[in-house]
Amino acid sequence: MKAVAFGLAGIVCLFALVKLPHGAQLPSKPFVFIPDTVSAEARAYLMTPPGPEGRPAAPPPDDLHAWKKAWQDREAERLPLAEAAVRRYGPTVTERKLGGVPVLDIKPKGWRQSGKVLVYTHGGAYTYFSARSSLMGSVVAADATGLRVISVDYTVAPAGKWERVTDEVLAVFAALPK
Repeated sequence: MKAVAFGLAGIVCLFALVKLPHGAQLPSKPFVFIPDTVSAEARAYLMTPPGPEGRPAAPPPDDLHAWKKAWQDREAERLPLAEAAVRRYGPTVTERKLGGVPVLDIKPKGWRQSGKVLVYTHGGAYTYFSARSSLMGSVVAADATGLRVISVDYTVAPAGKWERVTDEVLAVFAALPK
């Protein structure tokens, strides 16, 4: 089976799904550079994502309780968006383990076995989100490509140091049928 790695950080952001925190306002200037070669419509659209200053500061590295709470808060923000993506695109989403690592096995509507699979590692700087709360990226990837997507639910920081996350992703690749 051929596998392709795919991460949310490496694709075009889904700004249409961005939800502003309660009480936040749109920025007066964009968070990122917008070239003057884009249309007025694209410029207006690219002005909408909030920058990081709209978010609370990250907890101290050693405050595990605060990290867990921050993670839970971010999950709660994103789960309704993930559920909406599943309703809109209609994939089959199955919880499994591959190589001992939890994954979501996502098959787009009308999926047919092709011998190919896309391995998806969600964004969140390895500290936030889960495979479940990131379904708005993996479901869209499955729908756009027609491929079965394996979304890795890797362990996030601070419990998941980079070595552990790397080992988990490699274990998923190793467990894919050949």
